[in-house]
Amino acid sequence: MTALLVFVLVLIFSSKLVKFIENKINSKFNSEYVKYGFLSRYYLSSRFTDREFQEWCKYFLKNMHYRNLKNVSENFEGGISFISTNNKNPTYISTRLYQLKDSEKNKQKKNVDDSYKAIGRPEVQKFVGALVHDRVKSGVIITTGDFTKEAIEYVRSLSKDYLIVLIDGAALTKELRKIRKREITSRVASGLIG
Repeated sequence: MTALLVFVLVLIFSSKLVKFIENKINSKFNSEYVKYGFLSRYYLSSRFTDREFQEWCKYFLKNMHYRNLKNVSENFEGGISFISTNNKNPTYISTRLYQLKDSEKNKQKKNVDDSYKAIGRPEVQKFVGALVHDRVKSGVIITTGDFTKEAIEYVRSLSKDYLIVLIDGAALTKELRKIRKREITSRVASGLIG
């Protein structure tokens, strides 16, 4: 009887220990996943709130060599999230977190690249209008979604005086992989890994 009781207690304790270890591993994996760029746009769009995505974009932008990032009021006209001032030249930055389109077909295919909301020409024009109004010559729009063909053509048609960078979800995850590769290379070179 005592052996059976001990066996049951060991079984209960071991299952709780396994659950505890599993939670620790998942927590560590999730933090490493976000930190080091092993991300898909689905992961970004499903795990972050708008505010969290905006803060995460700060990390991304710093790694893309944007400096002096300052948050802008949420009700700022033109959808501006940050202003970066490199060499006293401001760059307006807009971040847009978009989820998968909500349809039965997309509920079954959760990681399909053409299933994200696209930023259209009117939204990009509003952003460019804020730049023109404030005499700012460069801007960046970052989204987990896509850009419509019309939005891309509009940016291409702008005067060469303006530099507008459009970063969609696919390009965002590609750049994250480059950042991660640089971080790993740097850590290996300084002897921190391997």
